Amino acid sequence: NGGSGLVAAASAVPLVPLTPGPGNASGRGATATTTVNGSGVIQTATIAVGGNNFVVGDTLTIDDPSVFSSGDTAPVLTVATVS
Repeated sequence: NGGSGLVAAASAVPLVPLTPGPGNASGRGATATTTVNGSGVIQTATIAVGGNNFVVGDTLTIDDPSVFSSGDTAPVLTVATVS
């Protein structure tokens, strides 16, 4: 889910786990750089800082009020690989 109503682009956007997740939502410290299309939907989310304690299958969302507000739909990102 790419969300909706988001700003055009953002860097160092904090990512936080949604619960419940395979890693019991214990992951912390991840950030991403995002690009957003003209409709306010995320097109890319590139991990800038991987954080720690995330596992494949964890679901994350953006935790930054400058990227989206209460009337917007928060994106949901799924961890595909961990290295």
